[in-house]
Amino acid sequence: MVGLNKTTCSEINMWLKNGDLERVSLKTKTEGAIDPIKQIDAENTKLKGFDWQYEKRPKSRFELHTKTLNLKKKSLIKD
Repeated sequence: MVGLNKTTCSEINMWLKNGDLERVSLKTKTEGAIDPIKQIDAENTKLKGFDWQYEKRPKSRFELHTKTLNLKKKSLIKD
């Protein structure tokens, strides 16, 4: 670990492997900085106002696609 990356951008892609972050890609008009580990304040390591909503998150990529398909089917059903 090198430091804390605080970057603003329009798109972030993250690749995970076995639950660990493997690669990150930041796209379009990135602006930010990396603070060295020794200068990091623990209070500034969390996204302000972010709600994880663990109970709603998909547990696998297969569950994600299943939920998307179910939502599409529901929108096609007319009362």
